[in-house]
Parts: sequence; structure tokens; C-alpha cells
Amino acid sequence: MFARVTTVAFEGIEARPIDVQVQIGPGLPAFIVVGLPDKAPSAGSGRGCRAIIFAHQFLRFPKNKVMPEAELRQLLHDHGFTISHMSYRQNDTGAVFEYRKVIGTVDQQNLARLATTLHKTKDILEFRISPTGD
Repeated sequence: MFARVTTVAFEGIEARPIDVQVQIGPGLPAFIVVGLPDKAPSAGSGRGCRAIIFAHQFLRFPKNKVMPEAELRQLLHDHGFTISHMSYRQNDTGAVFEYRKVIGTVDQQNLARLATTLHKTKDILEFRISPTGD
């Protein structure tokens, strides 16, 4: 898909024409800046703008062996994730505690790395990592 927007930017009282062209297609996210009068800013072109991959994450622990939230946040940080939303839940019988959250990363491989670590972590009864597609 291709889109083009033409507008102006004001420098003082003088209007400078701006032309933005966008092409959306398969592959890795990238951007290219062209037409700048100074070559220094063009060093930012290429793959500097990376997409964030979001996923719903769900962790269940026995009530008496819950990983502290600070430890969980550090684990996610160490695997290259940020947390967008976090909620907490205890099941009806009170025997199981759950963390539910939306996490984000810029590297698809971080999802598999995190899953491997969670699989090896004792006291986790169940976990899910479900990419959102956003």
C-alpha cells in the first residue's frame, strides 16, 4: 500500500513544502529519510524505527509460592520486555494466584527465550504468552 501526504511547515512566516510518502509492505520495519539539506541527520535512516511486538502473558503460582512482583518485573526486563498493563487474580478456592499482563518487546526471539526460562522456573503452575497481533 502506498500513501502520500503533502503539507507545509512554517519557518517564521515562510511556508516550506513538505511531502511525505509511505509504503507499507511485508518485511522488517524500516524508514528512510531523504531530501535533507544536511547529511548528518540521515545517519538515522535504516532500521532505527523498530516495531514493538505485544503479547498477553499469564502466569499461575501456588498461593504460598508466588514470585514477588519486583522479581517478575526484573525477569521480564532481563528478557527485553516492558510491561504495559498488569493485573492480579486469585482463583475461587484461593489456592492459585495469577499475574496477567500485556508485555512488549522489539525482538521476536525474546518471546521464545522468555518461554524457555518460564518453563524451567519452579513453582510456576502454568504460563501463556500470546502475541496480540497489534
